[in-house]
Amino acid sequence: MPAFVAIGILAAVVLVVIGVAVAIFVATGDGSDDERTVRTPASVLGPTTAPSTTTAPTVTTEPAAPPTTAAPAGPPYAVETAQTTVIDPTRGTEARGPTPASGSRTLPVTVQVPAAPGPFPLVVFAHGYDIAAADYADFQRDLAAQGFVVVAPDFPRSSTAFPGPPTQADIDEQARDVGFLVDQMLDGRVTGVWSGKIAAGEAGVVGHSDGGNTVARAASNSCCFASRIGAAAVLSGDEGASGGQWGVAGSPPMLFVQGTAEDINPWSFSQRLYDDAASPRTIVAIDGAGHLEPYTTGAQRPTIAALVAGFLRAHLAGDATAASQVPALADAGDLRLVASS
Repeated sequence: MPAFVAIGILAAVVLVVIGVAVAIFVATGDGSDDERTVRTPASVLGPTTAPSTTTAPTVTTEPAAPPTTAAPAGPPYAVETAQTTVIDPTRGTEARGPTPASGSRTLPVTVQVPAAPGPFPLVVFAHGYDIAAADYADFQRDLAAQGFVVVAPDFPRSSTAFPGPPTQADIDEQARDVGFLVDQMLDGRVTGVWSGKIAAGEAGVVGHSDGGNTVARAASNSCCFASRIGAAAVLSGDEGASGGQWGVAGSPPMLFVQGTAEDINPWSFSQRLYDDAASPRTIVAIDGAGHLEPYTTGAQRPTIAALVAGFLRAHLAGDATAASQVPALADAGDLRLVASS
């Protein structure tokens, strides 16, 4: 064999051996930490994606719909607020300042409604003299959150929502306004977001100061008695100068709440209301409290609202558990149960 052919064959064998060794090295590595990997530039192979053993989050260009949240099974509920105007064409209104006399009664009304299906008992809230329904909005919302549709009118001759000087000479008509609103709302004649949410049966009434006088007359005085009232809460109220009979047949259970440091309506005013009311009746003191703040901005408001809500639930919804809790609610915080009969 010629020498140059032998040399060529030997060189080819050497190259094959070297190639196999390199292949084995690349496939197995040497087990050391300083192994080096030669990467082919992406510009040559194009982008690559490594396989993953986990599922990547789904990314959307539109926000996903929020999860559906069921309404709470019980209080406290979120509360919606609405306004409407209710007109009684059967009774007139005397002039007030720049507002001339009218042959009807026009009542702007704010309604606080639990944001849940219901139905819920109706409550009419009556504001005091020389103040507006809106000044008690937090207390009304407290009650609504506990499961009541709360209707708060502005009375045309005593509310600061209207121009002209207010008067206290219209309380009997205010009591009739309360009875009128009870009928209108219970019978579904006034529609809104509350439609279908008001429970059938009787309504509750709550009032402060002259508003307390107002609801006491609607609930318990022959001058203005409204037979569809099933419970009444009178906050720092008074009998006033009504000539009617108190504690008439069919009067509902009544709750009287009174501060012990009053500078407007003294304790004796609520005591007289309690004494003249028919049973069942309850009177509760707020130790050290004045006339307005406990029901608006005072720290006692949540405690008072809890008592009023429990009292209303017991008598409007026939809730035996709520009825059993009223004595404890009447002795909570600064509240003190004075008498119940």
